[in-house]
Amino acid sequence: MAKRSEELLKKVFSVHRIVSLWLFGDVAFAVIPIVTIAIINILLGVTFHDFLLIKEWSFATIVFFGVSVRKLIRLKVQIQQTPKSYKLDTGVQIYVLLLIASVLILSFVILGEKGVLVQQRAALGAGQLGLFLIGISSILIAVIVEEQYYKDEQTLPHGILKIWLVRRVIWHIEQANNSVSYAVYAMQQASEIKFNKLEGDSRSQYEEERLHLRLRAEIERLEQSLSEGKQLLDQFKAPQSLAASGQA
Repeated sequence: MAKRSEELLKKVFSVHRIVSLWLFGDVAFAVIPIVTIAIINILLGVTFHDFLLIKEWSFATIVFFGVSVRKLIRLKVQIQQTPKSYKLDTGVQIYVLLLIASVLILSFVILGEKGVLVQQRAALGAGQLGLFLIGISSILIAVIVEEQYYKDEQTLPHGILKIWLVRRVIWHIEQANNSVSYAVYAMQQASEIKFNKLEGDSRSQYEEERLHLRLRAEIERLEQSLSEGKQLLDQFKAPQSLAASGQA
C-alpha cells in the first residue's frame, strides 16, 4: 500500500512538473492576450464566432510552431545527440509548413477584417482554432518527450539500448573534460594574474585557505571517479565478434 502511494505521488509530481514546464515555459505568454480578450468579449457580449476571428490566435500559433522547431532541434541535437536523425529533418519540415499555414491564415483574417473573404469567415475561424490546438499540443508533446528522456537518464530502466547508454556516458565525460580543461587553464593563469588584495583582512585569508582545501578535496574526488571509471570501462567493450568484424 505504501509503495502504491509512493508511485502515485511520483506520477502526480511528474504530471505537475510537465504541466508547469509546458504552461509557464512558453505557452502562458502567448495565451494571456487571448484570455484577456476573451474576458473583454464576454463582458461586451461578443459572440464566440467573432472571437475566433481575432488575429491573436494566429500570432500565438506562429509562436508555438517556432518554439516547437527550437525544442525539436534541441531535443535531437543537444539531448539525444542524433543530429542526423530523419525525425529531425521531417519534424522541422512539418512545423515549417504549419508555420507557413498559420501566416497565410493570419493574412486571410486581416483581409476579412477589411471586408474581403467575408463568406469564408467561419472557415478562417475554424482554421485558426485548429492550428492553435496543434501548435499548443506540439509544445506539450515536446515537453513530455524531453522529460521522459531525462527520467530514463536518471533512473536507467531496463529495456534501454546499450548504445544509448554509452552515448550518454560519452557526452557527460566530454562535458566533464571541458570543465576540467578550463579549471586547469585558470589554475595555470593564476600565477600571472595580478589579484586585488585587501590588506589586513584576515577573513579573506581564511576564506582563501578554506577554498584551497576544498579545491584539493574536489581534485582527489575527481581522481577517485576516474579510477572507478577505468575499472568499469570493460563493461562497455563490444563483443569480440563485433570488434573483429569492425577491424576487418
